[in-house]
Amino acid sequence: MKLTVKKRLILLTGVVLVGLAVLAANFNNQLNLVFKTASYASINTVPSFKMFTQIVDDIGKLRSDILFSLIDIDSANMASVENNINLAKLKLDKDINHYTTDGCLGISCLSNDEEQKLFNTLKDNIASLEVPRLKVMSYARQNKIKDAELVVKQELIPALNKIDSAMQAEVDFNVKLSNTTRAEAEVTQHQAITITLLITSVVASVICTFCYFFGRNLMSQLGAEPSDLAKLTSNFADGDLNQKITIAEGDKTSVAYSIKVLQRTLDSIVQSLNYVSIQHEAGDIDVSRFKGGYADVADGINRMVASYLNMSKKVLACVKRFGGDLNAKIEQFPRKKAFVNQVIEQVRTNINALLMMLAY
Repeated sequence: MKLTVKKRLILLTGVVLVGLAVLAANFNNQLNLVFKTASYASINTVPSFKMFTQIVDDIGKLRSDILFSLIDIDSANMASVENNINLAKLKLDKDINHYTTDGCLGISCLSNDEEQKLFNTLKDNIASLEVPRLKVMSYARQNKIKDAELVVKQELIPALNKIDSAMQAEVDFNVKLSNTTRAEAEVTQHQAITITLLITSVVASVICTFCYFFGRNLMSQLGAEPSDLAKLTSNFADGDLNQKITIAEGDKTSVAYSIKVLQRTLDSIVQSLNYVSIQHEAGDIDVSRFKGGYADVADGINRMVASYLNMSKKVLACVKRFGGDLNAKIEQFPRKKAFVNQVIEQVRTNINALLMMLAY
């Protein structure tokens, strides 16, 4: 398929548009990756720590209510203390459930299976607090303070410590996850920049290469700047055939070369016409010097000159015969050449009239 200038420009435009589309798609993809990674802290880490604070407060409230039951053992206040403990436990269960379902902007705060295991341990430890709590409450109601204190020391405090350790493990995990996410965001950012620069370089290289070969091929076909060629042809139209046309060495196919050949051909025709004008009797133009339509032009000029000379000879022959035969005939010339017949007849009439006058 021959690539015209129009098709090449369309192809170049297509390459540019495809390159821009690839860059835009890659930029959007990389931007989404960076945003997703960098925004993890606001989506998960910060809400998780907020939920941890509430859970820690709930555990602290539950711990204080249980220990308070050892201090305020008045039967009248015991019911109120137990109610507070139950409310604190319900609040803790609610916040734990909230964390695992929709605590982080409407979704679960659990990041992966590893955190799920950690949180299951936390919930198990909280559940294991129920046994020593009930023992302490039972001894408190019976006013067995020593037994209650022993349970607190041997069972309740260790259970609370396990809960604290599980909570700390959760916090440490989220801190680690936050730091990892930040590091991943930086890596993603560098990758995005690298990939974008790489694709930009490739697209720019393709476009530059295409433009280079397109320009080189076009200049090879033209042989000169388009503005120079336009000026040459304009001057040709005004009859200036002496312009200097510079072409590259070995150039035999460009537009500039063809114009130079046309210049030589037109100049040869002009010179030949001048030669015919000066050397009228030897009016033949050397047709072999020209090609194609120019050879037809030169041959037509030859035939025109030959026709003119032949007509002149016929006129002179007829006039010559008037010396002995005033009735000598000459062929009727066509169209505008008919004026020659009119002149011959006028001469014939004038001579006859002169002879008649002399006869009297």
